[in-house]
Amino acid sequence: MDGKDVSLMVLGNGWAVVNEKADESHLPDAWDEYQPANDQAKANNLGMYSMKPFKYGSKGDLPTNFQDLLEKTKGKTFEGYSEDIEYSFAYKMYLPHHDSFMVVNFKGVMIPIVNADHAKAARTFLFRNCIQQDVHFEVIDQNKEKDGLIVEEVDINDDSLTGRMLRGGFARMENNAAMTLEHDYFLKLKKFEDEAKNNKLGLWKDFQGQTGSSAVQSTFNAIVREVHSADSVTVLNTSNGEKQRIYLSNIKAPNVGNPQIEGSSQPWSFAGKEFLRNHIVGKTVKCEMEYIRKIPVKDDMGNLEKELVHQCASLFLGEENVAQTVVSQGYAKVTLPRGDDPFTSHIKELNEAEEEAKKKKLAVHSNK
Repeated sequence: MDGKDVSLMVLGNGWAVVNEKADESHLPDAWDEYQPANDQAKANNLGMYSMKPFKYGSKGDLPTNFQDLLEKTKGKTFEGYSEDIEYSFAYKMYLPHHDSFMVVNFKGVMIPIVNADHAKAARTFLFRNCIQQDVHFEVIDQNKEKDGLIVEEVDINDDSLTGRMLRGGFARMENNAAMTLEHDYFLKLKKFEDEAKNNKLGLWKDFQGQTGSSAVQSTFNAIVREVHSADSVTVLNTSNGEKQRIYLSNIKAPNVGNPQIEGSSQPWSFAGKEFLRNHIVGKTVKCEMEYIRKIPVKDDMGNLEKELVHQCASLFLGEENVAQTVVSQGYAKVTLPRGDDPFTSHIKELNEAEEEAKKKKLAVHSNK
């Protein structure tokens, strides 16, 4: 380090002893200085020779009781480095400013154990790439299954701890990550996981799926011209005068069917359509285009006949999320993303609205 022998520095500060059985054929250049440095540390009562017990957390900044620690640290940020990784793959973080340790798990990320060989490979990868790494994180909550804290990294990049784990293919995002993480944070983690999938690393060595996002980002004002169902409308883009059909992101309303065919409509479909028509038709809304959903249509033999392309968006009437209003009245259900499905950044609000509608037994959630 800066041209100095690190081992000599450690010995001189009293944190190690000289290995008297060292192989003479592999002795370092400064070997003759090792024992004098060790003797000097003893004479000056440094490090282990101070006769004072070394105790992490001796500054008293952080409680050692777990519940007290959670109460004091929740919502706060800390800087430290990954000192070790435990058997459960939770990280042991050392915080120099507090002279204390924390056992942490990263929110939305898991390290699955496939088999013994995979566990060994994962541990080797993590020790080589993720130990002694600086980490800036925020404490979010406690891990109820393990004696540790749940944290999120503050600065996420290719070399961040979560970035390294996901990019190396030895960690993956939790199944419910879309619901528990903020949308921007989720997308950053997903980018790392997609990189491992595309490179077929670690967990994804046999991955055959698609990671290419069908997300589309644009925002414009439009006038609602027609309501087809409680989850589908046609709008007139006020900037270019073009009409386009839009499906409300991540919700599914009952099918209105064909009016000419008796019994083809599903319960609550017309009530939902009428509710949305009265609510927004003829009004100006802000359209947040979010993704494209492709739906295969097959013939009687199971062959692909055509592919329907649905443009999905969130519509806002002032500050009101129209899809959230529809769901809160029980006229549509939320469709949670699966796998690499794109989804609206407002998915958590939609899910909360659906839970309320279920409690109140409204429309599609009722027994009527």
